[in-house]
Amino acid sequence: MRVVLERTAAELAAKHGTEAEFDTLDDLNQQIAEERENPAKAAAINQDFHQGLYLACRNRFLLEAARSLNNSLLLLGPTTFTDEVRIDDVVRQHQTIISALQMGDAEGAGAAAEFHLNASLRQRLKALAK
Repeated sequence: MRVVLERTAAELAAKHGTEAEFDTLDDLNQQIAEERENPAKAAAINQDFHQGLYLACRNRFLLEAARSLNNSLLLLGPTTFTDEVRIDDVVRQHQTIISALQMGDAEGAGAAAEFHLNASLRQRLKALAK
């Protein structure tokens, strides 16, 4: 469900978001990279990144659906950001999303968001299997 919501949000953000919002996402992404020594802080900034994407899409339904879903996902346990390689992957994936947003490429932003969330799901499933 999260993949569907976030892909749609990214596509809409590419159409309706502002340069300032995309700059904010870029700043948040840089902060995630800078907090690799503090996984909890990086994870909190990551949440801000994803909320910023939903805000940029200008769709309250998607924003509320994502909030509800994300509250449920908190039950899955601690962050997967304890692995520095994971943080580097996330930062690269976020940058792909941001680049598509900046170009107004709705399809590219949606595809990048879908790839990112599928990669996150794979990482989460690995962590749960341990």
